[in-house]
Amino acid sequence: MKFISILLIIFALNIYSDAGIYKANWGNTDQTSSAKQIDLYRLASWQINGSESINSKTLPFYSDTEDTLVFFTEFEAGIDSSTPPAFFSGNGFNGSAEITINNNLIGKLRNDSAPFSIKIPDGLLKQGKNSIRINIKRYTDLADGYPQFAQLFNEPYEIGISRPFYISFMPEKLITNWGYSLRQSNNDNIVNLHFKTNRDLINLLPRKDALNIESKVINSSGKILESRLFDYTPDKEINNEFSISDNDLWTTSNPENLKLVFSVKRFGQVLYSDTVRTGFRSAEMLKNRMWINGKDLNIYGINYYENLILKAGSTFLSDIQLHLSAIKKKGFNAVRFVSHIPDEKFLSTADTLGLMVFVDLPVKRFPEALFKQDYLLENLKTTVSATIERFAKHPSFTALGLGQEIYLSPSTQKFYFILNGFTPRPVPILTYLSPVPAKSQTIETATDFYMLDLYESINAKKGLIENFNAPFLLNGKTGFTKQESYLASSRDNFGMERRLLLKNEVTSTLSVFNMQGGFIDSFMDWIAQSPTHQTINNANPFLISNGLYDSTFTEYAWTSEFENNIWTYNDVEVLKPIKKDKSTNVFSITMFFGSLVFLFFYRRYPRFSENYRRSLKHPYGFYVDMRERRIIPVFNSFMVGVHNSLILATFTGSFIYFWNDSFLAEEIFRLLLPDPAIFEAFLKINHSTFLIIVVLFVLNFLHPITIGLLLKFFGLITRRNVRLRQALAIGLWSGSPFVFMLPLSLAAYHLLLNDQFVIQILIIFGLIVIWVHFRLINGIRVLTLAKFRTIFVLLFLFYILPLVIFGLFFSPQALWSDYLITLLNSHSIF
Repeated sequence: MKFISILLIIFALNIYSDAGIYKANWGNTDQTSSAKQIDLYRLASWQINGSESINSKTLPFYSDTEDTLVFFTEFEAGIDSSTPPAFFSGNGFNGSAEITINNNLIGKLRNDSAPFSIKIPDGLLKQGKNSIRINIKRYTDLADGYPQFAQLFNEPYEIGISRPFYISFMPEKLITNWGYSLRQSNNDNIVNLHFKTNRDLINLLPRKDALNIESKVINSSGKILESRLFDYTPDKEINNEFSISDNDLWTTSNPENLKLVFSVKRFGQVLYSDTVRTGFRSAEMLKNRMWINGKDLNIYGINYYENLILKAGSTFLSDIQLHLSAIKKKGFNAVRFVSHIPDEKFLSTADTLGLMVFVDLPVKRFPEALFKQDYLLENLKTTVSATIERFAKHPSFTALGLGQEIYLSPSTQKFYFILNGFTPRPVPILTYLSPVPAKSQTIETATDFYMLDLYESINAKKGLIENFNAPFLLNGKTGFTKQESYLASSRDNFGMERRLLLKNEVTSTLSVFNMQGGFIDSFMDWIAQSPTHQTINNANPFLISNGLYDSTFTEYAWTSEFENNIWTYNDVEVLKPIKKDKSTNVFSITMFFGSLVFLFFYRRYPRFSENYRRSLKHPYGFYVDMRERRIIPVFNSFMVGVHNSLILATFTGSFIYFWNDSFLAEEIFRLLLPDPAIFEAFLKINHSTFLIIVVLFVLNFLHPITIGLLLKFFGLITRRNVRLRQALAIGLWSGSPFVFMLPLSLAAYHLLLNDQFVIQILIIFGLIVIWVHFRLINGIRVLTLAKFRTIFVLLFLFYILPLVIFGLFFSPQALWSDYLITLLNSHSIF
């Protein structure tokens, strides 16, 4: 079955993608164009251009390879003198967008995936045919939007259009700045509904005396729960306080949606009217517990990724109902949208299903330097305001995440205190942050509550969590672990291991750490921007298989054991960590047979053995004979170089292979190798003992060869008589002391497996490396008659040269050094 699913994925991606180009469908929904709205996203006449012309005329359309996409079309608009003001609105574009209507720029959007509403200047739209151009590009300047860092578990960064957008004709609203609060008093639910009236709209009335403002609250059955008249007073906020029953509150078990009707009346005649559809519910923090409608409610949540690549070819808007209904059916009461702001239809659907929505802003593991920049604070203020303004009417919208995996230095914590204080709260909304656990963290939280995001089993970090001063309320990645077997869905016992992991994590979260619940990772399998050591050998190395559903929206058979809700499963089993069997004798066997060959030649050729012994007696090796013009056999130098390179390759290769399942190390190399193809090649080498030995052997052997060639080149430009044979011998024979590392190379990997003498063998290795370089510098000094310090400086510059080449050809991303420091400070989450 799994094999068939993989084939279906490949088949779908071949149909709907071409060199990183993805297409999909909107599906059948109740959203249709009308006289009040032009649904631009449904037009079938779009001209799309990227690096070359693209043969597609419909949306959704997006790409993870193009740097710029241009969308152009023409549309009809019925405009006359009575037409209300026009707004260009939508649920966010993927990328940085510039919108032009009839060759006039109306706005620039710098906040990826955030909802927007731009007023179209009066007179710009005309009767009949109009044109619109949307230019979407990747961020090239950090001030343009939220930077994208190369991270293992980020989704690929696409640009394009994957959400509805439209032109709406809306008369001025009667009600502005509406909101409510809800409190419990003496077993009653007290609602304080507050709002202001639009003074400019009322000023249009010919008579303004005897005006009244009426406020009505109507439930889903049409019953009027509250109706009250207020005298009109310009610029005065109206507060309407009333009680409401439990049955009329919005809860996860009874998602009651209400209609608020506001009217301006004069002598009973309705002059203006405005309607808002919403629901009343409270959300507050007391003693590090979240209280919903006055009740300590456990959060049984699941993570939902945007997953645009796997959604290629699907029906975007129709699938929202299917996915959220499946989540509700599984017994979850909350969904977290990871690192993206969802389409508003997700919230509309969650309103009716009774799912609490937690929204992550696209701010993940940013370096400290960014939080010192004004543009990031301004971008976040704009995004927070736009998101809350659009989503406040949805009772499902419970909390807004201001950042994930953030290392809270003093300056970063100050940044979040400012941002959290700025966040508007027209309705009961909480804010949260996912900080990196650190003992230095202050007890005062920068947001309403903290969420714990780990890439490891929660029990593995027990001490760190308990020593964290500010307590964590929720577990944000329940069931995500770096244990390879837990994510290797091709394994025969994958289902059993996955069940045990989730049961143990849920039990630990709720009982051991006394959290209020959290979010299981994840609803579906999803595509990451990079492979990892867990996935590099899979059919699709970018697929993260930790969902309850596979990438074709087929439920995994192992989930059937959880009849109602995974979070309510009372686990009595103890999950033992599954330790990957990394035992191998490849390094020892390679070194053993390599040494046999070396010893054979050492015994077979007396002159070679004599030269080898002499090289170890002198501070500059065999080079004492160079001034005597003694002939140096090339074969001797070659054998010494091969053996030294093999010793180094097996010793260093043992450490590389043993630590190749470290997420922190992979994150560092992902940063330094931002090109996905190069990083994938690195992973393939890193997880093959044969390739590790071959690559390291070649690099180690090239090191003395390169030094010899440089010495020969130096002799040519200075007109000194430097023989190539002598120059090569300088580098090759200086490494003779590496022979003392032969026992360490034979035993290194097994010592690592048993965690024995690791620090000691590293110290010995460091001392021998220093000895070898001392001999190398002395040898060059004898050959060139240069000063020791001069050679030392030149050799140091020679080692710096690869870093310079790295900077020229590998093009590290902006702020990479600052991000590297942040990554090292964030090691505890791995």
